Amino acid sequence: MPYNQKSLANLKLITSETARENQKKAIKSRELNREIREQFKLQAKNMQMIIAEMPSLDALGILNFAMIKALEEEDYILAASYAEKIAEYQKPKLQRIDQTNINKNYANLSDEELEVELAKQGMSSVAKVVDLLNNPPEESSEEF
Repeated sequence: MPYNQKSLANLKLITSETARENQKKAIKSRELNREIREQFKLQAKNMQMIIAEMPSLDALGILNFAMIKALEEEDYILAASYAEKIAEYQKPKLQRIDQTNINKNYANLSDEELEVELAKQGMSSVAKVVDLLNNPPEESSEEF
């Protein structure tokens, strides 16, 4: 089977000098891989310790932990955002009022259903007011 002459031209000649350089590169690569594995093992141990403590942590504890972690990594903007969330629970604003607004639509109710809803709200209907204006209650005419 014929071979391509150009492919032989691309081959590099391995000398004792290039072999030593390749050995040094391989040693550096193995050392780097070993360091990465050791760091991963250390991080895994830390995560196991954190997971073991998780049942005792509540939401505020997790926010505190995340803030400390961000400070360790010198990410001050993220740490400040965690601190802002934590501060709301540690020292809440006294003037804050949680308010819920409910909008109801009474357009499709019959007159009777509307009367019931108005009574629930402690209001009187317009029909009763108009009736009172047209037929005022009789006043007693007792003289003193």
